[in-house]
Amino acid sequence: MKGLLRKAAAVLLVAVMAVAMFAGCTKSSGKKVNAGSDGSMFGILKSAMQLEKKTFDCDITADIEGTTAKIKLSGVSDGNATSLSAEVSTGGMSFKFDNAIVFTDDVIYFNVASIMDEVGAFTSAIPGADFDLEDLGITSDWVSFKAEGLFKQDNSIFEAISKDLDEAYADMITEKDGTYSITVSDKDSVKGFIDATKKLLDDKGDAWAKLFAEQSNKLDVEKLMNGVADDVVEAIVKAYEESTGEKLPEDKIKELRDSMLEETDMSGIEEINEDTYKEMFDEIRDQLDDASVTGLDGKIDVRTSSDKGVYTIKANAEPEDEEDGSIILISTIKEDSSAKVEVPSDAQSAIDILVAIVVANMGGMN
Repeated sequence: MKGLLRKAAAVLLVAVMAVAMFAGCTKSSGKKVNAGSDGSMFGILKSAMQLEKKTFDCDITADIEGTTAKIKLSGVSDGNATSLSAEVSTGGMSFKFDNAIVFTDDVIYFNVASIMDEVGAFTSAIPGADFDLEDLGITSDWVSFKAEGLFKQDNSIFEAISKDLDEAYADMITEKDGTYSITVSDKDSVKGFIDATKKLLDDKGDAWAKLFAEQSNKLDVEKLMNGVADDVVEAIVKAYEESTGEKLPEDKIKELRDSMLEETDMSGIEEINEDTYKEMFDEIRDQLDDASVTGLDGKIDVRTSSDKGVYTIKANAEPEDEEDGSIILISTIKEDSSAKVEVPSDAQSAIDILVAIVVANMGGMN
């Protein structure tokens, strides 16, 4: 069947974003699912997300039109900070980024030295792409960006809807030796998945829309952007006065601040409210009605399991026509009481780097 992978991937993406895990249809094992607990398909995912101290990895292999791409994400979280590493290989090229990103609730740190060391050999072969970090004013291995609350992890939505998901697909989930699975392998199972998802959205859509809107609005974006603008203005004034030995007049500071706030004005951005999510759910319904989705062939399989603090998620899409490619995902989350993340103590502020460039080129402000 032509185009299965693209169609399956689209459905998979929509479902992952909307309900955190793709669900399908198969015959029931007859065993009652303990909805929302660790002893259920989506309850396992909820329990894994609730772990504070953990290690995790996710391997994704995609074969598309004869090209294989592999991505491995791994990391550590100690409840206060999270570190991420990545390995990417495709088309004969391979990159490995160890401890590339660290983030806390309010700050994200980029290991620019490590990243550039890894891609340096590749970029140096491209005319004009080879540059020195010091040319950009970067003198530290790490660069940080601070924004209050922006990077805070919050799994409360999935925790709230995991029971709904278990109940919605209860008749489709099979269980064997602690492994829960959902399989879409024929047109009947696709229809079963579509019908169950529509009913789920009909029954829970309004409640979910309210829940999602409340979550979205926990972060005051306008306040956040105004805070960033104030930080930038303060840094520019400090850098200017240090570089020139002259004090910037108050009217120029106010002018600069007003200009910055104008650039970050969020008043024109439409509020994310319940109607926004209701429209999103309507779009999902439309996609589920699409003939290209209802006519899928091939196999999509999702499995979850847990054993002694180790949580595993496996998913794969295998088209009937091998030329359409395939996708395999294996993710493991392990509880680890000794998990510890080293937060960079000497990171250079991204704002300071930007400000230095601005100050070096602005002149004549007073």
